[in-house]
Amino acid sequence: MLAFVLIGIGAWRVYAVVGATPLLGYANQFDMRRISACVGLWPDMPSAAQLQAHPEAPIARYVRGERRPDECYWSSELLFVSPVAATLASGETVDLRVIGAIKAVTLVVFAFALGAMLRRRPAFALVHAVVFALVLCDPIVTLWLNTLYTEFAALLFAYASVVLLVAIGARENTSDPPSSTVLAALALSLIGLGLSRQQHLWLPALLIFPLVISLWARARRSAVLLLAVVGAITFAQAELIDRHPTIAQANNADVVLGAILPASEDEVLTAKRLCLPERCLRSVGATWYVSMGEALESTCPEALAMPRRRLVALAATEPATLLRIAMRALPQLQDWRLGYLGSVEGLQYAGSDSVRTVAGAPAGSIGPVVAGLSLSAFMQMLAG
Repeated sequence: MLAFVLIGIGAWRVYAVVGATPLLGYANQFDMRRISACVGLWPDMPSAAQLQAHPEAPIARYVRGERRPDECYWSSELLFVSPVAATLASGETVDLRVIGAIKAVTLVVFAFALGAMLRRRPAFALVHAVVFALVLCDPIVTLWLNTLYTEFAALLFAYASVVLLVAIGARENTSDPPSSTVLAALALSLIGLGLSRQQHLWLPALLIFPLVISLWARARRSAVLLLAVVGAITFAQAELIDRHPTIAQANNADVVLGAILPASEDEVLTAKRLCLPERCLRSVGATWYVSMGEALESTCPEALAMPRRRLVALAATEPATLLRIAMRALPQLQDWRLGYLGSVEGLQYAGSDSVRTVAGAPAGSIGPVVAGLSLSAFMQMLAG
């Protein structure tokens, strides 16, 4: 009973953020344009301004206009956006809180369904409810709901996948195969996660790897089914879903110039292994959005078109470089809040305090508490 009470408290927190006035949600950043292009939903602004980034504060109303298929980023996020767009005629507007409400209901329904599935394991059910109420319903997460970002789909399906994996691993008789219902739910969650965005195509494989090993001897059909689902996700993301060239260039710039080369102990050698010319060393540390005053298309176009096979090969020749990248990234996990995004309609770069002022006590966040921990304490908590 306590577990369902906690889920109810989490639902209250979600409603406080999604239903607040003025609108609460991460600001209209350029990335939202990719989902807008799929369904023809654009900020209710003059045509020229619709295609610009508006990071200072979120824009509440969106208008149905023309789709831009060549810029569309196919994502499971469209499951929540497309139904709303389909109800609008050209020129009609909608408040982003409508889309946020659809996502909120979906999240809460998932939570109650997963809680019901765990009810025979009270300890697991209670832990799930606590994590849902404190983490999944934290404003740092729920501010994604009133947006067209792909992050909500990734978070939702990752959450469902992890809970379902725990439920399978904690079943009463581990010698029996998992129920077909739970397996089907896990497969759908993995598909939603893997298709949320291209960067997540390998996450389903990583999540199910221990489960497949445990099932191989006693429930091989289940293990093969999960492997087939993961293989289909990877193939779809890599071969079937087209990406706008700018997306690939941005990802390559961030990975090669912004992460790999700065982490190398010998930048010249690493650049040579990646088949990059010496002039690319001028742009070490640059990213797509912070190009250090250089036009990356001129100084290092080779990095923007980096083949994946070279990055895979580098993992074999320079594992220490990849380890340093991971170690540098860990401290960045401590500050959950994206400070360069606004979150309150009409205010510039409003943060957690402004969100709580608008939505009240339910919008209190543990994010500032985590960000305020000493680095050593945070790393110990992460390791635990």
